[in-house]
Amino acid sequence: MLLVSICLSLGVGEIALRVWKRNVAFQADPDLIRSLRPSVSQDTEIWDNDDNLNGRSAEIPSRPDRYVWPTNAGGLRMPREVGAKAVGERRVLLLGDSFTEGLNVRPGERFADLVDLRLSRRPSSDGTRWNLINGGIQNGTPSQYVLQLRRWLPEFEPDIVVVALAANDLADDTFFEYEFGFVFDANGLPLAPRATTRLAIQRRFYFARYLETVVDRLVPSAHGFVFPAATDVPGVDWKRLLCSGDPEMERLWLSKTGHYLQGLRDMTEASGARFAVLMIHYSFIFDDEPWYRLVFPDLESELRRMGCRDTKGSEYRRFVSGFLEENRFVFRDSYEGLLRAKVEAPKRKLWGFYDYHFSPAGHLVTADELSALLDPLLAADAATGVGARSK
Repeated sequence: MLLVSICLSLGVGEIALRVWKRNVAFQADPDLIRSLRPSVSQDTEIWDNDDNLNGRSAEIPSRPDRYVWPTNAGGLRMPREVGAKAVGERRVLLLGDSFTEGLNVRPGERFADLVDLRLSRRPSSDGTRWNLINGGIQNGTPSQYVLQLRRWLPEFEPDIVVVALAANDLADDTFFEYEFGFVFDANGLPLAPRATTRLAIQRRFYFARYLETVVDRLVPSAHGFVFPAATDVPGVDWKRLLCSGDPEMERLWLSKTGHYLQGLRDMTEASGARFAVLMIHYSFIFDDEPWYRLVFPDLESELRRMGCRDTKGSEYRRFVSGFLEENRFVFRDSYEGLLRAKVEAPKRKLWGFYDYHFSPAGHLVTADELSALLDPLLAADAATGVGARSK
């Protein structure tokens, strides 16, 4: 009777969670660590408005605007479906984290959507049509992009692959390796997560998924016992890399994130496609941007203490751009574009007050930066006459 009661309780809890969370797209994935559920129309709130994003107010509105944030049938955060590659079609595959996925702005305002629209309007004398595939996902990072690319290179047949590189990527790379582990290939690139059983259970059962969330928030000291880590790789503080040019963090970045970027480029070029990197940035290194005191009350004092407001992230940019230049990556640092936008309109916010992701204005600037990165690659494709992976 006890066993039956427990099973019934778990069953009722599972059904209740599935109903309650039916519009949540984010899920565990035994192949990709994390992915998005297909064909989900997720209700989302936007707490920023035109007044606080343009300097007329520093207050968050009392009521949010609501909108629907869908995924397509392939589980991508984009309205258009991605089917078989058509004759004359060229594709850009964009890999990135929540900035790329486009949290907390409406569909159509995200930099991926803006660039996709520009590509669709690009004139062509030979019938070439460019499309952008948005592969962005919350907490995405280069080690996970390797797993995504193993699946998506043969499925999507991109002609260009762009990675949106963020300052916290090293922290997420080490976290994924610590929490889930990796099976590596001969080149030290992830083949699959080691914790496939745990991820498969969490994907299949909502109760297991949210049990971990509850334990982590309410009894964090018990989390490691209930959900043991896969490896002993230590976690890192991404602010040490962004703020101070910490030599230890730089060496670790080279062995993890930098190594994965080189692997991503090798995989891409081996498929016949071109590879590029777009460096994106956080608001913390710019003047007159929000500090998210409601969610992160100690962040401002911590970043000031670590020197981020003084260095403006210059050591991080120097180190990463130096690595990319030395290893002959095609890349663009969006810092100057964002800085120009701040000089032109100092009161306009490029990041949100309530949420630390790009505002619509920030997405517009980043769309310009991505377009500038793509322009020579598109010209090179046109010069060859035929896309490397076109049918």
